[in-house]
Amino acid sequence: MSLNLSASQWLPLHGIVTLAGVLLYVLTSHAMPQRRSPSAAIAWVFFILLIPYLALPIYLIFGSRKLPRLAPPDAHGDANTLRGNGWAMQTAAVLGQPAAVDYHHFHLHAGGREARVALFEIIEGARHSIDMCTFIFRRDEFGEAVLDRLCERARRGVRVRVMIDGLGSLMVRRPDMQRLVHAGGAWILFVPPIRALLNGRANLRDHRKLLVADAGRETARLLCGGRNIAATAQRAVPVEDNYRVIPVELTGYFRIPVTAGAFSVVMGGGVAAYFGDRHFVMAGVEAPTTTSTAGFGIHVLGGFAYRISEWFTASADIKFRDAQFQTTNAFAVPNVKYGDIFVSLPQGPFASTVHTDGMVVQIGIGFNF
Repeated sequence: MSLNLSASQWLPLHGIVTLAGVLLYVLTSHAMPQRRSPSAAIAWVFFILLIPYLALPIYLIFGSRKLPRLAPPDAHGDANTLRGNGWAMQTAAVLGQPAAVDYHHFHLHAGGREARVALFEIIEGARHSIDMCTFIFRRDEFGEAVLDRLCERARRGVRVRVMIDGLGSLMVRRPDMQRLVHAGGAWILFVPPIRALLNGRANLRDHRKLLVADAGRETARLLCGGRNIAATAQRAVPVEDNYRVIPVELTGYFRIPVTAGAFSVVMGGGVAAYFGDRHFVMAGVEAPTTTSTAGFGIHVLGGFAYRISEWFTASADIKFRDAQFQTTNAFAVPNVKYGDIFVSLPQGPFASTVHTDGMVVQIGIGFNF
């Protein structure tokens, strides 16, 4: 069976199919929360506009991502607490945590030096109690300085308690915590490794880094964040992180004459493979790329062309592509000395997905043959 359509019949049908494809893309993008880069979104729209009969099946098979798995609703928690509050307070209520309290002042530390000053200020200003927990309490000049101040407050009658993660205490040498005990304070290991193995809790760790001074009083202060008690956590260590990408693209395009003259509109697209590696350096030590996996995607382009002569054509166009690839890097050494401190480097290989918006402006001269 053959279907013979005139140009006046074919164009409206083609327009309906194209419009349906764009609407399908818009609806699925909103119905399924998807994190798509601007260049990838533009590429899909152009692809559907240019070749809807090919783009729609490809998008339905490869472009539309799965719906996220929704967590089942939890019926626990006070209904009055759950209604009308933000997600953080709702989560705390569902987990049975105490209700949030107001604070009088909030300050975000810009760097390690500012955090160090604030830590010393809070410890020295405590009048009733100090409760501190950390993953690492390193025996270096900073760790000793913190312990000195904790001991001094304990000798003045302040209740001082310190909790250090059991695994974290094995990773680095900790200071002599018996000094704190002799001064009147107390300290404890959170899930010591040997006990953890016997109890089946080897992966139960305390990664909280916080200090609470004068808890429950008007002068209460909280210091929290991601900084361990170590000099490396209080100093800026230089990090270089960049990448190199090599595209291998197959592109097809066609020219639509604007007038009978030499100007024309260029539209096209294609498929591509993207190869690359990640250049990651910390404290002067490079983690070379051990493995690299190519990424695949589509690209579209549009622009203008001007026929200079029978043999040469000047063109200018914009290409949209979704370039991404995967790499695995690894440091060859566990740590390095940077200045007067030792910097612990990530152990084992770490995988990365490098994703870059691939909008490219091209201007060139083509040879006609």
